Amino acid sequence: MKTNLSPITSATAFEIALETDVPIIPIYTNGSYGKKKRAKVFVGEEIYLSKLYDNNLSKKENVEKLTNYVRNTIIDLGDKLYAIEQKEENSTNM
Repeated sequence: MKTNLSPITSATAFEIALETDVPIIPIYTNGSYGKKKRAKVFVGEEIYLSKLYDNNLSKKENVEKLTNYVRNTIIDLGDKLYAIEQKEENSTNM
């Protein structure tokens, strides 16, 4: 029997998280992979989308709002990681 699977979109993960009340874990990586390079990963706090859901908005509007919130959270993690890397670099150069 062939399995039928609906297309997976970014909204799908949010819908599952909302329906099951499980958190989204935001993760940022600097993307430094390869020989002699180590990737740095920054893991953020749990985000419970159900706490951010606004019943006054449409489903589409909520998905957009939640997507932007998670995206901005990941950007903030990247900024924190960058600040740490700069601090480490400055202390190494002293």
